[in-house]
Amino acid sequence: FHVTGVQTCALPIYVGEIRFHIGSASGTVVAHIRAGLGITKLSQYTVPRNYTAYVLYGDATTFRAGSGNIGSQIRMMVRPFGGSFICAIIAEVVNGFYRNDFLVPLKITEKSDIDVRVIADANNTIASANYQMILIPN
Repeated sequence: FHVTGVQTCALPIYVGEIRFHIGSASGTVVAHIRAGLGITKLSQYTVPRNYTAYVLYGDATTFRAGSGNIGSQIRMMVRPFGGSFICAIIAEVVNGFYRNDFLVPLKITEKSDIDVRVIADANNTIASANYQMILIPN
């Protein structure tokens, strides 16, 4: 399953929460649009053919109001072309901000898939993750 972004088209954007599940209405949530936003962007990317990506840094923020120290594990998974997903970066963020600046950029080869995943210790945790990379022609 691979979702890169979802946008409401026919409905007013204030219609309410929209969730996309795998398998059934009670399955795992794979995309979520909050009321009033009308769009969600997911953190998947495929390195173009004939390019190499170099990740310069990654950061993440998590928050859960009134909950004390609720942690979230942030993983950058990379699937080299023709291979399986492996964990390239992993970090634990506890109600706060984390940033990893690479002294040597993380090299990701052409046609590799990048997928940033968050596993929260509790429901209703707000999380965001970013990474910056450059693409160099092979």
